[in-house]
Amino acid sequence: MKTIILSGYGTTKTLELQQTKKPKLKANQVLVKVINSSVNPVDWKIRRGELKLFSGWKIPRQLGADFSGIVESTASDSKFEPGDQVFGFVDPLVGGAYSEYVAVPEQCLTWKPKNLRFDQAAVVPLAGLTAWQGLVDLGNLASGKSVLINGASGGVGTFAIQISKALKAEVTGVTSSKNVDIVKQLGADFVVDYTKNNFNLSGKQYDLIFDAVGKKSYNECKQNLKPKGIYVSTLPSFQHLLSVLTTA
Repeated sequence: MKTIILSGYGTTKTLELQQTKKPKLKANQVLVKVINSSVNPVDWKIRRGELKLFSGWKIPRQLGADFSGIVESTASDSKFEPGDQVFGFVDPLVGGAYSEYVAVPEQCLTWKPKNLRFDQAAVVPLAGLTAWQGLVDLGNLASGKSVLINGASGGVGTFAIQISKALKAEVTGVTSSKNVDIVKQLGADFVVDYTKNNFNLSGKQYDLIFDAVGKKSYNECKQNLKPKGIYVSTLPSFQHLLSVLTTA
């Protein structure tokens, strides 16, 4: 089968199309023929060598986490059957979605909604899950609470707006001038154009600040949090770790 291989850290020129062996299934895995896959920030950050601390130094390696496709076979008894249209993800630090076939743990796979094309489904998993985890699992967002989403027009941010509104929260989206209308259309109650205004100086406080692009630190945002407010960032850093240790 054909696979995109990262031959060295750097630009896109380090990506090579190579012939590789079709994956052998392990217990509880499903083999999927990939129709579409997508590029997430974690993919190009690994390609450039920015996440070696997490992904390791091994080269050559495969890339890609999100995908959509058709079930080819299963390792054992499974809720999936050959021919099922599915979408899902593999561990982005391991990769493998930039290939004709990918072996996926069953719990990382689900059926593709009939109203989504394969290319549309392939962009959902990581961004959608990141938004849900940040808002619900970590941010405890619920009906009646207020959330500010920094980076509201990005991949994670667009999901975050819609999830927040589905939870009946009050949503403030932070974006650039060119994307103000998009953020409004997605359902944000308020929009801050960061090219004109700094939300940190607004004096308004929120139950949750979700930094979907990792551009604001906890120290910058703490004055905008209610007494029991929560700050969540999608970008791990030493500074964020210190903030967790000093505020837990």
